[in-house]
Amino acid sequence: MKLFLLDTLIRSFAFGLFALGVLWLVRRRSAAVRHAVAALSLFALLLIPVIRFAVPTLAVPLLPAPPVKIAALSPKIALPEFGTIGPVRPAVNRPVETNAIDPWVAIWAIGAVLFVGRYLFGFVTLCRWAKSGTPVEIDSLGVYAIESPSVSVPMTAWLGRHVILLPPNWESWSQDRRNSAIQHELAHVARHDWFTQIVSQLTCALMWPNPTSWMLCRQCRNLAEHAADDMVLASGTVSTTYAQDLLEIARETKATFFEPAVCMAQSTDVARRIEMILDTETQRGKVSLATLAVSGIGLALLAAPIACLAITRQAPIAPASHAVRTSVPAQIEISVKVVAKNTSFASVGLTPPMSAASKKTDKPSEATAFQLSDAAFKLLTEKLTEKHLVVSAPVLRTLDKQTGSIRTSLGEKDLEKIVMTPRVNADGSITVYFNMELGGAASTFTESIVYRGVSGSTMVIGKPGAPGKGGDLVAIVSARIIGDTTINPSPTP
Repeated sequence: MKLFLLDTLIRSFAFGLFALGVLWLVRRRSAAVRHAVAALSLFALLLIPVIRFAVPTLAVPLLPAPPVKIAALSPKIALPEFGTIGPVRPAVNRPVETNAIDPWVAIWAIGAVLFVGRYLFGFVTLCRWAKSGTPVEIDSLGVYAIESPSVSVPMTAWLGRHVILLPPNWESWSQDRRNSAIQHELAHVARHDWFTQIVSQLTCALMWPNPTSWMLCRQCRNLAEHAADDMVLASGTVSTTYAQDLLEIARETKATFFEPAVCMAQSTDVARRIEMILDTETQRGKVSLATLAVSGIGLALLAAPIACLAITRQAPIAPASHAVRTSVPAQIEISVKVVAKNTSFASVGLTPPMSAASKKTDKPSEATAFQLSDAAFKLLTEKLTEKHLVVSAPVLRTLDKQTGSIRTSLGEKDLEKIVMTPRVNADGSITVYFNMELGGAASTFTESIVYRGVSGSTMVIGKPGAPGKGGDLVAIVSARIIGDTTINPSPTP
């Protein structure tokens, strides 16, 4: 919870800085446009924790990868002997996890509750003032005016419906001043400024450690007053008269800001408002729906990546030369399927190619070793299995450049021995040196074969037949590199 809260506050602070920058860019636009930007920014700030909770964080690897430290690996790994007992370590007292609330989260929660409670207390006070006041008739539909002795400045609030609270001395004002005050409060009602102020106060309560939320809230409150002043002037009120009335109201009532309501005169901003009222070059237009939509979409596109994206480091990449320098040999698995004696190539549907040496003579002979495609290997395996011709299927696991052998009995007096030495080439292919000895009662056949192919490829090994007859299938061999061990390539012979 603490990390989520801290991350949300940091992201909201970054977005608040961007929002203040956008407000500076539109500083020449009307107060209504700037108020819309400020209000939408506060609403987006309120949505950032919701987006953070609902949408998973997307990592963006923009930072450079950390340096890779490669430790020297030993080709020999010493394993403990069975039955040995290591040193007994003392028990470690680990802290027991509890459900206690983190103190920083508690501080944030207390602050949020105090700010929300302050606003609710003011709202209850406002309701009590309205209940004890005297209704006043004004020429406006849907708006209820009340004269209250507890109010020192005209203000607007929503208490089930829009209500304008007027101070008790408002009847002593001139007719123009009363009209200006009523028009100003009706402008707040038409612009729904009370609802935007609720969003502002709620955002500040939840984001109270974020200073940009308070700055945006102040901008939103001040710009709402400027926009209401522009609407009063657009109705035909003389700017000098309205500025004088605003100054007199602020001077006589000593108005202070009351959070649950939208007040007409705030002593901290009256001078700036009068300056803007008397400035003839100030833009005073309303905000259009198109401008409101563009501002909302732009701020949403800005808030979404700030809430979802997380800049991370790139994945570390080991140097390519490390695979060559390591001294750990590759582990190779050689699978051999030994075929029954006197199994001719023709009986299993194989047609061996001519050997390379026989192509230079007038007496062609079949090759004793050739590779098979995956489809041909699958078909050959099915035929051998169907005819029960595989008498043995040993698997030899050895290391690069390490010799291994297998022995298989083909009958009572026949014995087959295959000696294999694998090597891993620089291009990742495998070369296996075979030395085969097939001993029988009548004769002994010896053959040396070199197998080279990619990891996982299949090779057929046979022996030549009698003159005029086809050769026999001896074994099917497949070699592949296994495990995640980095290979140490051998020089290609």
